[in-house]
Amino acid sequence: MAHELDDHWFAAKREGFGSGMPTAWQGWAVTALYALVMTGAALVLPERSLVGFLAIALAATASFLMVCAHKTEGGWQWHAAGTGDGRRRLLLALAAAVLVAGGLLLTLID
Repeated sequence: MAHELDDHWFAAKREGFGSGMPTAWQGWAVTALYALVMTGAALVLPERSLVGFLAIALAATASFLMVCAHKTEGGWQWHAAGTGDGRRRLLLALAAAVLVAGGLLLTLID
């Protein structure tokens, strides 16, 4: 199989920053494992320990992102669509993420 020769598990995104869809069975396996860990943690831990859930979610997400960054074809780099609108969308997505994170922090503080 061609994917075994190039050792990339994820395609590069056509636009934006990060990984695209998995292109090898290893990419699908890592994605499924991440989904299972996050689902299991979300079903079991929040009732027992919110801090434990957040620790597992942070560790699992950081690990998944490191694997994706290392195994993406060409690595993570910015891919523009040609019009410059991609950067604007990235900034809007980052702003939305900051708002969501802020809302979560306010919920935890109360």
